[in-house]
Amino acid sequence: MIKKVMIAAISTLALQANAAGITARGVSLEGITVDASVSTLGLGISGSYPLTDSLAIRGQYNQFTYGTEFDDSDIKYDADLDLSSIGIIADWYVISGSGFRISAGAYYNNNTVDASGTPKAGNQFDLGGTLYTLDSLKADVEFDSFAPYLGIGWTSGSATEAGLVFSADIGAFYQGSADITMNAAGQGLGESGFEEDLQKEVERLEDELKNLKIYPVATLSVGYRF
Repeated sequence: MIKKVMIAAISTLALQANAAGITARGVSLEGITVDASVSTLGLGISGSYPLTDSLAIRGQYNQFTYGTEFDDSDIKYDADLDLSSIGIIADWYVISGSGFRISAGAYYNNNTVDASGTPKAGNQFDLGGTLYTLDSLKADVEFDSFAPYLGIGWTSGSATEAGLVFSADIGAFYQGSADITMNAAGQGLGESGFEEDLQKEVERLEDELKNLKIYPVATLSVGYRF
């Protein structure tokens, strides 16, 4: 599905670019905007190409990694959040010259979380109401790789004027439920009921992360329009 979307977008760009006058003597950059951004998806770069006076297509790449932690009743998780995504977005400028737009598209979503749990006391982990002696407890969190996006935005200046531009976007993409894989090491693995209690911890974490099905996307950008 993602591959088909990307192929369709690239084909459309090629046809529009040809109509705009790409020749063997060179490529016209008129109307193309290149941006650098900071957002809830990380640090990003993007390029936008006008297809008509009111419609543009935008490609975006985002990347960032940061550490955080969160506490369970008896377990503390140290987590690394790895943000990585590639988006193809169509921007419809509703009112000519206003800079206001409605945006829709999709992201290839490679956002993941790697978490390592430690008990708040000793080396006994409370899993499903039972204490287990473990050396380590790790969780890997993934989401749907295909994430449809819907949002609104604004870009400064006129679409026909070259120069510095500022943009702001707010929206969300749907990345589905968290898919969590947990691994443990230690003598507790051999105890009766361990696998069932470990699965209960997986289900509990998935329930805590259910609000991330819809991931908020807020972006501030600065760039140049050719």
